[in-house]
Amino acid sequence: MITKVQTARHTPGPWTLDPEYPDEIVAGKRSIGEVRGGRFVGDCEKPEYEVPAEVLANARLIAAAPELLTALESIKQLLTDKMLVRNTEGDHQSHWAMNQIPIVSALAQMEQAIKKARGEA
Repeated sequence: MITKVQTARHTPGPWTLDPEYPDEIVAGKRSIGEVRGGRFVGDCEKPEYEVPAEVLANARLIAAAPELLTALESIKQLLTDKMLVRNTEGDHQSHWAMNQIPIVSALAQMEQAIKKARGEA
């Protein structure tokens, strides 16, 4: 039997990387996630923790998620409220419509990213 999953709000930010274990993502003092790949290296007296560059990059991206979502939602609201407007000086140019395709595509990607982050996609 399939049941509908209730959409939950994410753990409030900021999310950061644990200074001791940089592949672990924390909200305040609470661990909220880990990107697999770090490992202890060295002797037991003075252990060191090693995290591959790609794992660290993934952890940083995940830790930035709340701020990225907030930024996208702010931009979307500014567009909805018509606070961000285009330059109309080029309206008489024949290629004007073609120049709008990249922004329309980017706005569609932004909308999909917001929906994905909210569990609505």
